Amino acid sequence: MFGTGESLSPAGTVFSTQLVDLYSQTLGTWMRSIVLVAVVTTMFSTTLTVVDGFPRGIERAVQNLRLSEPGLITAQAAGKPYWISVAILAVATVVVLALFIGNLTTMVDFATIVSFMTAPALGYLNLRAVTASEVPAEFRPGRGMVTLSWVGLVLLGGVGIVYLVSLF
Repeated sequence: MFGTGESLSPAGTVFSTQLVDLYSQTLGTWMRSIVLVAVVTTMFSTTLTVVDGFPRGIERAVQNLRLSEPGLITAQAAGKPYWISVAILAVATVVVLALFIGNLTTMVDFATIVSFMTAPALGYLNLRAVTASEVPAEFRPGRGMVTLSWVGLVLLGGVGIVYLVSLF
């Protein structure tokens, strides 16, 4: 779109149409249906992953926190923590969509801020998980990888702070 004088729309549906049109203009009109299928598939798979995977992860975490022997957890049907997580996720989604219904740019900014602020915490939890005593020593990362992980966590936190400061 650079140099055309056209700008990206803040409205989600118009933006999506602009994006598909941009690809079909660049690659040829025969690519339009392929791009549309790719867009729909990407959005569907992302939605399915978040709606199912996130509550399953929360359910497993709750089970691990409740048991003194986390390794004893077996596969089972979705339980109460799963369905509570699904309900919270659904309510949070409706709230976010209601707040940003007319402005895609603001919603992307919100998502970016949330990502920058949660990345260090999630990275730290991941580092703790792979260095925990429950993980056999031969499968834990070495000293160099742990050091690199800490450097990455500091950088993630720094980027988040710089991003927040640049907004105000």
